[in-house]
Amino acid sequence: MPHAILLAGPAHCGKYDFSLSFAKALLCEARGQNHMACNQCKSCHLFEANSHPDYLSVQLGEKKTQIVVDQVRELNEFVYLSRSYQESRVVILSPVERLNINAANSLLKTLEEPPEKTVLLLVSSNPSALLPTIRSRCQVLHLPPPDQAQAMQWLAAESPSHPCDELLLAASGKPLLAKALDSDDRLATRRQFAGDLLKMLRGNLSLVGVAKSWEKAEKLELLDWQLQWTDAMIRRLHLPEGEADDAISPHLQRYLNNSEDGFWALRDGLIELKSHAHTSLNALLFTESMLLLWQRQALS
Repeated sequence: MPHAILLAGPAHCGKYDFSLSFAKALLCEARGQNHMACNQCKSCHLFEANSHPDYLSVQLGEKKTQIVVDQVRELNEFVYLSRSYQESRVVILSPVERLNINAANSLLKTLEEPPEKTVLLLVSSNPSALLPTIRSRCQVLHLPPPDQAQAMQWLAAESPSHPCDELLLAASGKPLLAKALDSDDRLATRRQFAGDLLKMLRGNLSLVGVAKSWEKAEKLELLDWQLQWTDAMIRRLHLPEGEADDAISPHLQRYLNNSEDGFWALRDGLIELKSHAHTSLNALLFTESMLLLWQRQALS
């Protein structure tokens, strides 16, 4: 077993759930031939109760955008403690791309000289954002997203209240995000944001007015929705009629310059903004910049 495994793949496709099952199995006292956790031993019960002394989870703090050096120092101290049950010690670090530079440098010390029978599971939706020295010290395990049929089958078994195809479309095919969209009001919020964006393009609402309405919204979520609609418009230029349609992008496309270069410029601008979404930029200015990309594309 490697001392550090980087679980890499798209967000909302089960990487963290996989890491929990992996950690539980590594700590289980009676793994079967399939190497899965038995769910019966004392170690499994402690893990389920989130009180296993040989397991540590390091995640973002509440309302925090970065994992800080104090959290990694706690991790470094933990891995050198004596074991309580099995000889193994397991740490989950998620999302590892949110380590700030001091925390990343502190983690390197443990990755370079790991204690015996210690496994670090690093979970990342954006492994390219990691320091190369961190990636090089891990064995990478790529977890691809499920295909449309698999995602549809899994979501249907969850008995959602909204149509599965609408949920998966809004979630860009990510089943766990689709389930989350079904369980709260985010699907309605997505439609409302699209409506405000459409009114701005028509000239019924001002850019500043729309920006003020959405400045406190989750920036990454707003950007992901806009990228979905932009991608659908680009696909529509190349696919037969009907194959690239969704419920929102055709309405937006009527008020835009339907050039492929314009759509790609809009997409590039949204991706650039997404790279700054975790910074402490002024929320209103950030939202105005987002909407200005659409306005420019409509007027070009």
